[in-house]
Amino acid sequence: MKNKLPQCAVASTVSTEPSNATGIDPAPVPDQPATRIERVQLSDGYSVTPDFFSEIRLHLLGRLPGLQPGCVYTAEQLAGKEFWALLDRGEQPLAGRCIAHMVSHQMLPLKFVEGKHEYPKLYRLE
Repeated sequence: MKNKLPQCAVASTVSTEPSNATGIDPAPVPDQPATRIERVQLSDGYSVTPDFFSEIRLHLLGRLPGLQPGCVYTAEQLAGKEFWALLDRGEQPLAGRCIAHMVSHQMLPLKFVEGKHEYPKLYRLE
């Protein structure tokens, strides 16, 4: 049985494509010592590059005006199919983890919605 929470579309807004949304540290150049790149520590123990975290947050902030109050969204719906498709299969879960972290730390005006299962996490506007 499907979750009976209302699912809504996001109104079309200006899309911000990530310039470098890999979230993966670049490999060190041969014959040079590896340098430590600072990372954003997420609530669940994972970490991402500051650039990846910022790209996700800025993209979502640009999409917020298109969200409908009272509607429930997944991370993929919040980000938009086009943006989500630009992320590889390893980056998509990291993006979802970033969104959950931002919501739990009030960095976005969204709230968690309790669904039938733990995943996918569901969100709505505050």
